[in-house]
This record gives sequence, structure tokens and C-alpha cells, in this order.
Amino acid sequence: MNQANTYLLIILCLALSSCSTKKLSPGLVIEDLGTLNRTVDKLFAESEITGFSCLAIKDGAIVYQKNMGYADLKTQRPYTKTSVQNIASISKTMIAVAVMKAVDQGKLNLDADINDYLPFNVSNPKHPNTPITVRHLATHSSSINDTEDYIRSYYFPDATGISKLDMSDEYGDYLDIIKTNELIDESTFLKNILTTDGKWYSKDVYSKDEPGSISEYSNVAATLAGFVVESATGMSFEDYTTEHIFKPLGMTQTSWDYETTGDDDFVTRYFTKTKVVPNYYLITKADGGLYTSTNDFSLFMIEMVKGYKDRGTILSNEAYDIMFSSQFVVEEDFSVGIFWERNKTGGFKHDGSDPGVTTIASYNDAKDRALIIFTNVDANKNTMPKLSEIWNTIGRYDF
Repeated sequence: MNQANTYLLIILCLALSSCSTKKLSPGLVIEDLGTLNRTVDKLFAESEITGFSCLAIKDGAIVYQKNMGYADLKTQRPYTKTSVQNIASISKTMIAVAVMKAVDQGKLNLDADINDYLPFNVSNPKHPNTPITVRHLATHSSSINDTEDYIRSYYFPDATGISKLDMSDEYGDYLDIIKTNELIDESTFLKNILTTDGKWYSKDVYSKDEPGSISEYSNVAATLAGFVVESATGMSFEDYTTEHIFKPLGMTQTSWDYETTGDDDFVTRYFTKTKVVPNYYLITKADGGLYTSTNDFSLFMIEMVKGYKDRGTILSNEAYDIMFSSQFVVEEDFSVGIFWERNKTGGFKHDGSDPGVTTIASYNDAKDRALIIFTNVDANKNTMPKLSEIWNTIGRYDF
């Protein structure tokens, strides 16, 4: 979710593109499954990754899984396919499905002014006559920016006892703000950020660009999309996604409940291979606060692939077609559907990062295969190169 991490974005773009085209990177030839496993073992041993789980999905089933390292170093608890963590920005794929479910139900119009649904007014004061629509939110073209105040969405229960030494440099720089954060609901957070009389409002919240003209990634806009679903359906976003996604797909380890962090399956999160991230929750849950495991998320990805092929069960074929089709062309070989990212080779993908977590999920159209990887370590210059190598190595193998 922390899209400001340029290093992560570059590495992930390389990793994801290498797994969504037929062209293989030069170097190692993967001859058999044994070779693949030995290579991944070697890469992990050389890495600064604490623990990870990776799954490959084909023909509606898990065809490969690799779990390595630790969910918790202190207790030597292994990281497995049932280890639970927050998955950062991949959470936005749940907003995508929730939006399209509300469209299916006739409760939401993608091209309606979001103020038709909201209890408070949201509009770009630089373009007061151009309404922000649901489609704008879902394609990151709303003209809503993530300002420094987005850091107010990170709630550390024990913040008063945290020093800069306990944080990474990136989050340590915002520690003074973090120490003042309170656990509020997302509607209050959004109102404080987006309304002209909100206590965190600034002119930089809205771009000079007209809504619908430029796509710039926005966590705040994504959270707002989740709240629009809540307002339009009359159900909390948490209840709506549980009722229409988690329960139908049998995702029993998946929730938005921050108390999940106390469960036995929950991983310990790390800034580095050994430096623990202090416990935190995300106030803007919809944009990055989903808790799940690779095993549970595989059920979601299986359904997404089925939907991509017009065989889905939780949305109509029309809704899936809209969700996965190019809604906004960002550049020549990259576009956005309804939150899902697309490239010219087809398929769909999303990635995410937050303190102590890095996640990638991708479906390769050419290979008809999905890959998922979750890890409980920060995305940084020490962890990302080997994680990228592991992802690419598994991506080369034809399951």
C-alpha cells in the first residue's frame, strides 16, 4: 500500500511483468520440480526474508506451494500457507468485487456522482463542476491525493512507548504524527481529510487535474470507494464483504478485524529479517487492512480466474467483464480495471506493502496460472531483490 516506496515499485513491476509474459528471463533453466525447489531454497537462504508462503494455482486448484522461514523468529514458529497477516494494497481487490456486487444489485452506478451516496460532500474545489464518480475512485483517476496526513491511518496501540529506533527510517520520520493517532472509524478519517472543514484538510488533497483525466494511485480514494459501497448498500463494508465474498468462498481465515493480530496464526511482522515491527492497525481498512492467509486468498484467486473466464459464482459475467477490462489507460502497456491492474499481455495483478508485509498476486493469461506470495518482512533494498528472484524463478516453471 505504501506506493511512495519507489524501489519496491520498480522491483515489483519487473517481477510481475516477467510472470505475465511468455518471454523468460535469461539464466537458470528450470528442468524439473526438484530443481525449482532447490533453487528457491538457495535463494531464500541467501535472502533477508523472514518468512513467506507462495502458491501457484491452475485449473481451479493449488498445483504448487512453497512455505519457508518463520512466522515468528523468537518462537521458531514456521510460516505456512495458513499463517495470517495483513496483505496491504491487495486488499483493494475486495473493494473491486464489493463495488461490482453493489452494481449487480442495482445499488450502485459506476458513473454516478459519489455524493449521491455519501453523507458528506466530496468534490475537487479546483473543478467544482466535475463530479467525482465511483469509476474515478476505482481507477485512481478521482484527483484525490494521498498527502502526508495519510500516515494518520496507522494506529500503533503502544505508540507512546515507541522510539525512532523501533521503526524503519521511513516510518520513524512520521513518529510524531503516529504518536497522536487515534483509533477512529474510516468515515471520520475520510471526513477529516476530504471535506473543506475537516481538521486535516489541505489544498493538496485534491489535484489540479480534473477528475477522470489522470490516474494517480490513491489509498484515500480507495478507502472512500469502500465507504461508498457501505453508504449505498446500508451494510458496513466489513459485513458486506463477509456476506458476499468471504462466506460464499469459504474464506474462514479472512477478516477485517484488527483483533486478528492476537490470534495464534498471526505472523510477527519485521522491518528487517530480525527487527520486529511494533503492533499496528490500519484505520482505513478497505485500502490495505485485510487479514488473510495464502491458503484462504487462493480461494479468492480461484474465483477471480473463473470470473475472468465468465464462469464466476459471486458476480455476474457482465460485472466480471467490467472489473477486468481496461477502464483507464495509464500508459501504453499498462492500464487499470476496477482496482485490478492490467498490462498488454492480459491477465491481472496487484501488489502491496505496509510495515512488515509485502504481497503479490498475479494471473498470467498466457500460462493460465495464478501466483500468490505473502511475506512478513518490509519491502526494502535488502529484501526485494531476492523476493523478486524467488517470484521470477517460480514464475518460469510451467506447472
